[in-house]
Amino acid sequence: MTEPIRLFVSSSPELAPEREALGQNVAELPVSVGWEIKHTPRPGEGVDEALDFLARSDLFLLVLGADFAAPTTPSKGAILMARLWGWSGVGP
Repeated sequence: MTEPIRLFVSSSPELAPEREALGQNVAELPVSVGWEIKHTPRPGEGVDEALDFLARSDLFLLVLGADFAAPTTPSKGAILMARLWGWSGVGP
C-alpha cells in the first residue's frame, strides 16, 4: 500500500486561518496517494506528536505574513524544526 504524502504547515497563531486554507487547498490537489496534513500546534497543545510527524514529513511549508522580518520569539514550528535538527538554545 502506498503511503500518503505527509505535509507539515507552520505559521504564527495570527495566520491560522491562512494555514487552514492552505491545508484545505492542498488536500484537494489531484494526487493518487492522498495527503496527511498536520499544522503547528496551537498554544497549549503538546509538541511531541507534531515533532514526530514533522520528522516523517515529505514536505514542510512555512506561512509568513507581511511583517515576517519583525523581531519576535520563535514560532512553535521553528522550535520544532530546531529540535528535530538537534539545535540547542532555541525556544523555551
